[in-house]
Amino acid sequence: MTAVHRIEIPIPFPTGSVNLYFIEDSIPTLIDAGFYSEDSLRRVSIALKNAGYRLSDVKRILLTHGHLDHMGLAGKISKISGAEVFIHPLDRNKSFWDLEKEQGKGMENFLGFLRKAGLPETLMETISAQMTERFKKFFPDRFDMKYISGGETFAFDDFSLEVIHSPGHTPGSVCFFEPKEGRLFSGDHLLE
Repeated sequence: MTAVHRIEIPIPFPTGSVNLYFIEDSIPTLIDAGFYSEDSLRRVSIALKNAGYRLSDVKRILLTHGHLDHMGLAGKISKISGAEVFIHPLDRNKSFWDLEKEQGKGMENFLGFLRKAGLPETLMETISAQMTERFKKFFPDRFDMKYISGGETFAFDDFSLEVIHSPGHTPGSVCFFEPKEGRLFSGDHLLE
């Protein structure tokens, strides 16, 4: 049976960590790519090395959804390995923000609240600049994506994964189901 390795990546959000899965195969595959940070990349690299692989061996990345903790390293790994990256089109814009435009929308409301609270304009400008710089660290560069919408099948040496469009956590969330063994890779549909 093809080996599937769970890789746990710490994240700076309340859930504490995220799981991604490496599938040993003639087409080595990651399900989800982890959070965008040097520590996350190092952890993925070590996990692959322990399985006898390198980052450059990954040929396919299947994303359960477009949140940063699941897709953050997809572009970096794809750049290293040439891996194809698959995501539902409804989550494409979750993966790539026009940071200035999107951050601006969110900041307008936040700054309006601070203004009503009486903060001086110079302090609000400082807070806004600090938050924008911090937020930029979470967003990777753009990369090529292929779209999956549900119903597709990804073949592996010993099994296949069916793509199931399962909106809820995000509009473009998908699960990957392997019917023979009853395995389901669900992203954030199931949380503690």
